[in-house]
Amino acid sequence: MTSTPPRSPSPSPSDGRTRPWAKKLVGIVGALVLTLVTAVVSAWVEHKLDEDDSPTAAPSAAVVEPSAAPHDSGEQAQPQGAPPGAASPPKGPDLHCRTSVKAVGAVQWWPCARVRKDRIEFGVMLRGAEEEQTIRVRFGYHTAVPRHFTSCTNEAGMPVATGPGSDTRWVTTTDCSVARTSVAVQTKAWAAPEIGAWSDPLLSPTLHVQPDGSVVDLSRE
Repeated sequence: MTSTPPRSPSPSPSDGRTRPWAKKLVGIVGALVLTLVTAVVSAWVEHKLDEDDSPTAAPSAAVVEPSAAPHDSGEQAQPQGAPPGAASPPKGPDLHCRTSVKAVGAVQWWPCARVRKDRIEFGVMLRGAEEEQTIRVRFGYHTAVPRHFTSCTNEAGMPVATGPGSDTRWVTTTDCSVARTSVAVQTKAWAAPEIGAWSDPLLSPTLHVQPDGSVVDLSRE
């Protein structure tokens, strides 16, 4: 009688060969992991770019000082919504403010950029009235390259007491400035009563800092 030769054992997954479906599964899992990691890193980078404008960011110390700009005579026509008194912004060779005035109650305000010896400051110029009044201000600055907004105050704003008297005050924070290097910058600000809604945002003129540190304000050309 002829004996039947034994069959060779079938190869198992452990013999060093990977089945086609296993290869596909590994590829799919790897692609999903790569996509997830990329999404997480992108979200982290976007958050880091925007965190200066976060309402929870701690603001730097407030600086409120008398303005060295001369007081205007106030004989110009009053813009809509402005209180009686001077309608033009404080002026000075190193002070660059929005030309039209807005007011919270009797307090006039303008977003401004102020040129210092080695830096440019951003803030709000306030002109009080005969009665004491506290308003809130929020402000920061735009840079053109890269296009980015940096907030110098938190979302609740900075309370500032004005009056009595129509003195003009410069309001900023200790860190709300940039070096006088080649850049284009602009102040952005809001104002509100002590209890109440915020105004629409207002912008100062854009300042173009040249490579030699000189500053060009095209609104004055």
